[in-house]
Amino acid sequence: MLKHRTFIFLIIFMLAVFIVSLAAAQRSIVPVPNTTAGKINKGQNWLFVIGINKYDHWPILKSAVNDAKSLKKVLTSRYEFDDEHTVELYDKEATREGIMGKLRYLANHVKPNDSLMIFYAGHGHVDQITKVGHWIPVESETKSSASYLSNFDVKSYLKIDAIKAKHILLISDSCFAGEFFRTYRNAPATMATKSYIKKAYKLPSRMAITSGGLEPVSDDGFEGNSIFTYYLLTALKTNSRPFLLPSDIF
Repeated sequence: MLKHRTFIFLIIFMLAVFIVSLAAAQRSIVPVPNTTAGKINKGQNWLFVIGINKYDHWPILKSAVNDAKSLKKVLTSRYEFDDEHTVELYDKEATREGIMGKLRYLANHVKPNDSLMIFYAGHGHVDQITKVGHWIPVESETKSSASYLSNFDVKSYLKIDAIKAKHILLISDSCFAGEFFRTYRNAPATMATKSYIKKAYKLPSRMAITSGGLEPVSDDGFEGNSIFTYYLLTALKTNSRPFLLPSDIF
């Protein structure tokens, strides 16, 4: 199942220290946080989703907006995410200034004990001179790298002294997304016991999951979503445990 895809984990541990507990099985039940001894003391879960189909100058994409909206729907209905702490940018909203502005908003509002998931679905590009990867905002010119959003710009906000979240998970469904953290190695697999998860959760982490390495990825969809996002959504929908590891998804 998509074994040719590249997934990069920028954390000491292989498991997703950014773990979101399942909300109660019945959506009508509202879980009450328990911070007593032995429990994980979590902050707020934040979500930032970006989806771009209708580019001004780049080829139109089929499923990027639906991918972002579908992920938001699953996370807010089945996991401990809510609309109040969700930031969304779609199509014409997802300009370079718009994306950078929302990252700055998160830097000013996310607290040190919070967790943040960022999801980007759209075009990606690697500069042939600098070899630096970029996200492509909606208004970007095809031959103007200055109008792109470089991985360096995004990563500057992921630092612990920028967006101060304890845990950040970035998921990028775009071409050449593997360049984002290519200087880091995949960490070895670790047995995910409850005690290990509790210990790991206490330590800050930054992690990325990408749909492609240093090569283009197909825009062909599957049931209204990209192939990458389809399997991500399937794992989130069928998960019955109080945690979900990246290795469970792909």
